[in-house]
Amino acid sequence: MLEMFEKIEKKHWQDKIKKISKFRVIKMQDLDDAKVIEVLAKVLTKKGISKVKHNSYISKVLQITTSAGYKKLNGATKWEVQQLIKVVQSVGMDMIEFFRIYYEDNKEIQDAIWNDGRSEHSCKVCLYPEGSEVNTEYSALKVADQWSIFPTNDLKDELLYESKRSIESIVINPKVISSTKYRIALLDDDANITESLKEILSNDYYQVDTYDNLKKITQAVATNPYDAYVLDWIIGDETSFKLVKAIRSSKNKNAMIIVLTGQLSGIKDDEIVKSIHDYDIVGPYEKPIKSGIIKSNIEKYFAR
Repeated sequence: MLEMFEKIEKKHWQDKIKKISKFRVIKMQDLDDAKVIEVLAKVLTKKGISKVKHNSYISKVLQITTSAGYKKLNGATKWEVQQLIKVVQSVGMDMIEFFRIYYEDNKEIQDAIWNDGRSEHSCKVCLYPEGSEVNTEYSALKVADQWSIFPTNDLKDELLYESKRSIESIVINPKVISSTKYRIALLDDDANITESLKEILSNDYYQVDTYDNLKKITQAVATNPYDAYVLDWIIGDETSFKLVKAIRSSKNKNAMIIVLTGQLSGIKDDEIVKSIHDYDIVGPYEKPIKSGIIKSNIEKYFAR
């Protein structure tokens, strides 16, 4: 990514140099006069020329009267590019560096959203000016007052994207990943189901353990309860109702409980009703269920 931005910046300044050559025969139409004067004053001060001496200095360099110099500094008269070059070079600075300062000070920074294909990231983007001829790998689009970032090649029809802007840089502040993972327990007497779910749910945020019988998971709840549970309702000849009650009486009684069942029509209605109303379970979901539904419920729970 850094290499990409370095290439963009190099091309950006090459474009600026080309513009400077045009300014030798025309006035500085593309620049903000007030900003040019502000940056020039900053450069002179940086080079050791105090603010009170700016007028006398540029008057001497340009061989104009102090009255004319004063008009230059307050914006009453236009700067020709030859005059600007002469003053800038007189303090040992080249025009590339001057324009670097000019555009650094004049950057447009916006909050934006960048989707990397897995999740959305809040970031800040530095946008090239409207109408810029610079094309970059990523572009920003403003939709409903929100800037979003897209690969430029995905934006086929330029006419549909009036707000499209090239991006000079993207700054992302990564989320801090907690060193302590949320712990999730999966219960099902079918090992293929628990192992498949474990593979899908396991990541930097979740530690996932699997169980195939009620006795072992009930012991775990008593000694070291989990942050979330995905339970098959019917295990052998028993239901998970007593386990649900045990979870709600454990040290982590507010843990999320998702209930699944492959036998929705044959389960005890009173136990399910009590689990929903008294023990705040999510579900029951009838198997087979899409793993994305389970994952979405868990992510929403931990994002609260």
